[in-house]
Amino acid sequence: MRPFRVAVASIGPSSCRADSASTLSVPSTFTRRWRKLPSGRPDEESVVLVEPDPTWALEYKHFLSLCETGGTNLHNDLWINDALGSLARTAVGTPA
Repeated sequence: MRPFRVAVASIGPSSCRADSASTLSVPSTFTRRWRKLPSGRPDEESVVLVEPDPTWALEYKHFLSLCETGGTNLHNDLWINDALGSLARTAVGTPA
């Protein structure tokens, strides 16, 4: 019988650190398990990678540019808050 394959990926939160390039390095573990039928502990193979997250650096750079240029719109933020509040009230069935 061919083994059933299950893959699980997780991120280990215990050792986040910022490196010299101002990007966040988070160890990620990819675990691949082969189910044993009808029962039993699955065989598994794990790989751990620690590398910088380039999206974090891009998001932080964008945030800083918004802070420097005043790139926020209070009117838009209030509209979003009202829309989300309306959706929440509709979801729980309370009147506006």
